[in-house]
Amino acid sequence: MSVKSTFDSDVATTATLLKRKPKSWPVPAPLTEHGNATIIPIVNQKGGVGKTTTTINLGASLAELGRRVLLVDFDPQGHSTTGLGFPKPDHRAGAFALMKGAPVQALILSTEVPMLQVIPTGKDLAQLEFELFELPELQV
Repeated sequence: MSVKSTFDSDVATTATLLKRKPKSWPVPAPLTEHGNATIIPIVNQKGGVGKTTTTINLGASLAELGRRVLLVDFDPQGHSTTGLGFPKPDHRAGAFALMKGAPVQALILSTEVPMLQVIPTGKDLAQLEFELFELPELQV
C-alpha cells in the first residue's frame, strides 16, 4: 500500500487534471449552540459499497467542525465499532441493548476524536432479528 501526500502542491484533483481553477468551499462558522438532532442513515443492502467508510469519515468530519456526533453501529459485523478503535463486544451490549430498551447514556463510548461518540455493536445484534419475529405484535 502506498501513501499519497496531502500537501496542496502534491494532490492531483479533478480540477488540476482538467486544468481548471478548483472551487473553494466556505468553512462553516463556529457553533455557538446546538439545535435539534439530525439523523443521517447510511444504508444499502449490498456489501462493499462504502457504508462504513462513509459513516466513519462523515462522523469524524462533522465532529471536527464542532458538531456533536453519535454514531450508532447497527451492523452485526461491527466494522464501524472496530474502525473507531473499539473491540466488538462479546456480550449483549451496544446497539443490541439499545433495541432491547437499555438507557442510551449507558451505552455511549467516547472516541479519540473530540465530539464523536459511538454506540458499538457485535454479532449479538444478528440475534435480535429472530427475537423481533417472535414478538406477538408482529405475528400475522
